[in-house]
Amino acid sequence: MEKNKSKYQLKQVDVRLRLVNRKPLPSDREIVNPEDAVRLLAKAMADLDREHLFVINLDAAGHPLNYGLVSIGDVRNAFVSMQSLFKSALLCNASNILAVHLCKALHKCSYVKLLFM
Repeated sequence: MEKNKSKYQLKQVDVRLRLVNRKPLPSDREIVNPEDAVRLLAKAMADLDREHLFVINLDAAGHPLNYGLVSIGDVRNAFVSMQSLFKSALLCNASNILAVHLCKALHKCSYVKLLFM
């Protein structure tokens, strides 16, 4: 048996997750804080007919970097895993995220700000 040939091997792999840029939401105003981003996203979500959960990724100063769709539910529920919620934030090095949930039952758009350490 050759010196470098082993019966068993532990293979190394590269993980290649990446962000894909999509069409941006146009705004007449500069988006400088989380509330501006939620207001803009709420307009885009107005015609949706099911529960949706979006995440807005923020830099350390609280300025929005981007947003992404995390979950589309049915008329009453939108299930989400922690991996899905934080994936885009990790890929774009966000310091904070806003989870934006459209609840058609209440006809409201609400959000929760999550701070990373």
